[in-house]
Amino acid sequence: MSVTSYSEANLIENMVNSSEFKVVGSSKKNYKKTSSPPYITSSLQQDSANKLHFPSSYTMKLAQKLYEGVKLPDGKSADGLHMSNGAVEEIRSFVTDRYGPNYIPDNARKCFKKVKNAQEAHEAIRPTDIRRLPSMLSGILDEDSLKLYTLIWARAISCQMEPMVTEQIQVDIGNTNGSIIFRAKKGFSGLPGCLQGWRD
Repeated sequence: MSVTSYSEANLIENMVNSSEFKVVGSSKKNYKKTSSPPYITSSLQQDSANKLHFPSSYTMKLAQKLYEGVKLPDGKSADGLHMSNGAVEEIRSFVTDRYGPNYIPDNARKCFKKVKNAQEAHEAIRPTDIRRLPSMLSGILDEDSLKLYTLIWARAISCQMEPMVTEQIQVDIGNTNGSIIFRAKKGFSGLPGCLQGWRD
């Protein structure tokens, strides 16, 4: 409904103020959202620009530095960006151990689609060791590199998790004769899938 004049708005206000209201209807629905596949160069640049406000050239400079590796206190190289052959099973094992079996589907997600003229050996962008949490690299990576690593880590984890489930509750509140009805909707999201507000 559109209110087109002050007098119309005033009339509605008077009707609302003089009416008694009660809940006249409610419903609840669940919606599933499957997470995006792991990053390739273009999608990493796009997400980095949207979420971190990094220019594409700067994103690739940071990505190259991560790929080359950063020396850790234990003498090993920090997580590069190339994807190992057993990465999917490593992610599934990590999610099961950390979040529980309900957060991982029975079968691994197949999200590595062949692209015309793409090299067969090219793999998605992900950490080499999924168990190296972003919090473990705080103080080792510079701030921007850590932000990019966190983006890559979360995307790699979420791509193998169960879809995110959003529960939407709708409530209709109306007056006694049904001439006025207010509708409110509220959604509640779960952790799986997109790892919203992922936690260490």
